[in-house]
Amino acid sequence: IDEWDSARQRRERYVKEIIPLATDRTTATSAAYRGGKAKLVDVLAARRNEVDVRFQALQIEARAARLWAELRFRSPGDADATATASADSSATASRELP
Repeated sequence: IDEWDSARQRRERYVKEIIPLATDRTTATSAAYRGGKAKLVDVLAARRNEVDVRFQALQIEARAARLWAELRFRSPGDADATATASADSSATASRELP
């Protein structure tokens, strides 16, 4: 349960903090490029970083889902209460990703 909860918390941090920062960096670098202050390679690097961060968030989400499924399989009765409590937060976090 601790691993699953940790994965969920990491995913939430990615959605609330890390992905927005990467997106902002891409936006800022693109603006700098349009203004002649940055090179195209800088824009591509920022965009690649943003894609990598989003991919990492998806990997964390997949890990959390696998852990939840494993917990659910091992103890169907115990996982119901935990799943119900976290279903709302997982659904909200999933909707935040574009």
